[in-house]
Amino acid sequence: MAANGYYKNHGRNYFCDLVQVYDIIGLTAWHGEAVATASLTPKKENEIVIISHTASDDFYQLLYFTIRGESV
Repeated sequence: MAANGYYKNHGRNYFCDLVQVYDIIGLTAWHGEAVATASLTPKKENEIVIISHTASDDFYQLLYFTIRGESV
């Protein structure tokens, strides 16, 4: 609901804007169309968020690399 409200108020996708900010400050790892970000406000230590437009091979490979602790 919050992302929909953001879109209604700003005309932009919340998650695209969030990834852009995290990318600017160097907290992203890209793999094709998927991106992993380190959370600035984690609920638990070492929290990582993975975002992709679709559940593609890029998304699943990045998830695998993240769980394994491998670099992309």
